[in-house]
Amino acid sequence: MIGDRDGTGQIYRFKPDAAVPHEFFHGLARADGEYIQKRAKSAGLTTETEIVQCRMQTFESFLADLPVGEISMLYVDTEGSDDKIIVSVFAAGLFPPLINYEWTEMPLKRRYDLKMKLLDHGYRFIDVGDDTVCLRVEDARPSR
Repeated sequence: MIGDRDGTGQIYRFKPDAAVPHEFFHGLARADGEYIQKRAKSAGLTTETEIVQCRMQTFESFLADLPVGEISMLYVDTEGSDDKIIVSVFAAGLFPPLINYEWTEMPLKRRYDLKMKLLDHGYRFIDVGDDTVCLRVEDARPSR
């Protein structure tokens, strides 16, 4: 789990053996427990969720464990925390030439703030369905 510190964190999800109506629910996990509980309640599944403790680390710590020093494409799909991951990548001093992230689970203000940050770091982007595809243009100047 990528986070703002090294240590442990909690992920909220539907239990692996839960009798859920759609396969989607088994892939849904978030650090935002309120969101999962609300989703479970709307589907009548309030007893089918669980909290999982997991290792959390900054992107910088994660990168130190990788056998590579460069990332050419960053693909992020975290069900609502995509902006936080991208900001942590930038904080680690990395600016991958390509970034793909899902925008649908982020509130409008955070989507806007992320796009402004991407522009500030030389990215151009286009929304394609539920995703945003970004290309970094080295000599680009922020448009604002």
